[in-house]
Amino acid sequence: MMFAGFLRREPVEMVPCETNDLEVPANAEIVLEGYVNLNELRTEGLRRPHWLLLAGGEYPVFHVECVTRRKETDLLDDGCGPPPQEDFYMGMR
Repeated sequence: MMFAGFLRREPVEMVPCETNDLEVPANAEIVLEGYVNLNELRTEGLRRPHWLLLAGGEYPVFHVECVTRRKETDLLDDGCGPPPQEDFYMGMR
């Protein structure tokens, strides 16, 4: 956050989390609070076509304990899906 404040030339306003002693940016759209137990691994499923190399690997599990969000949250997505994807049209000339 120090670097973000440097770029903005003003401090980033922070607020306390709901379930722990950490702070998060006050203007965050969505905050996921939770924990990772490095001794608990689960098989990563195939979720997106361009993640084929990650399919079947064992990865730590993130346990979500609290989700907070702004009233009118802007949830952005990379739009990844079956071909043709959005970047296909950007590359056409």
